[in-house]
Amino acid sequence: MEMKFVAIYVGPKKLAEIEETKFSFMSNGEQLVSIDEVVESTGVLTAEGTFDTLLPFGGASVDAIDLVLGQKIVELLLGPFNGKAYKVGLAKVTKVDGTSTARSGVSKATYTWRGSNISAV
Repeated sequence: MEMKFVAIYVGPKKLAEIEETKFSFMSNGEQLVSIDEVVESTGVLTAEGTFDTLLPFGGASVDAIDLVLGQKIVELLLGPFNGKAYKVGLAKVTKVDGTSTARSGVSKATYTWRGSNISAV
């Protein structure tokens, strides 16, 4: 499978592509320390990341700020990474850090997302 973009879906509908995302997968286990041993509990796998550019797909109208304001649940397809793609089945764009320049009319933003229900596809 050749993938050049990260994709955002709502249900089966592909809304947008993202040229690059920085992401982290977290196991969210907890270190349990006793007199006899130290173990790591099994936590719920989650992911989080950021992206800068959102490219609407196939004429879809999508705005990452609207995804934040509407608290819309989306699905993210991440890849390729080590030759695999990963699906984040329950994700939200949770934060927008933006800059708008009045004189030039240029706006730039970094968007933060978080999610769970992660699997390799």
